[in-house]
Amino acid sequence: MTTAEEDPKRDKVEQESINDDDDDIWGDEELHEASTEDNYGLETPLKEHVNTSALRRKHAKAGYLDGIGAAENHGLQDAFDEGYPMGAAIGSRIGQIIGTLYSKSNTELLEKAKAELQISKVLDSKYFDGNVNLIDDTLLTKWEAKLVNLTDSKQKDKD
Repeated sequence: MTTAEEDPKRDKVEQESINDDDDDIWGDEELHEASTEDNYGLETPLKEHVNTSALRRKHAKAGYLDGIGAAENHGLQDAFDEGYPMGAAIGSRIGQIIGTLYSKSNTELLEKAKAELQISKVLDSKYFDGNVNLIDDTLLTKWEAKLVNLTDSKQKDKD
C-alpha cells in the first residue's frame, strides 16, 4: 500500500474528496447577516441562509397576524357582552313605543315614530359618552311621553 507522500495522484484524489465533503446542500447558496428588524424582533443567528431568513420572517408575520386576530376577536366579544344588555333595553323601549302606536291605529304618529326612532338615529354617538354609556335618552323619553299623553287623552274622551 502506498501513502500520499509516495503517490501524488492519490494525494490529489484525497484532497478533492475532502473539498467535496465540505460542500453541503447549501454550499453554493448565499449566507447573509441576519437582523432583528427583518425578523420582527426575534433573536437570530449572526449569519443564516437566505431561505431560512425568509421562512423565519414568514412564520413571524403569520404569528403576529394570528395574535392580532385573536385579540380583536376577544375585544369584540367583550364589547358585545358589555353593550348587549343596554342595546336590548333600548330596543325594548322602541318596540313598546312602536307597538303601542300600532295598536292605537294612529298611523300619522306611527310613521313619525318610525322615522325618528330608526336605529341609526337612536344609536347616534351624541347620546352616548366615551365608554358607550347612554347619557341622553331624550328621544326615547319624548316618545314615551307622547304615548302617555295619547293614552290620557283617549281615556278622557271615554269619560
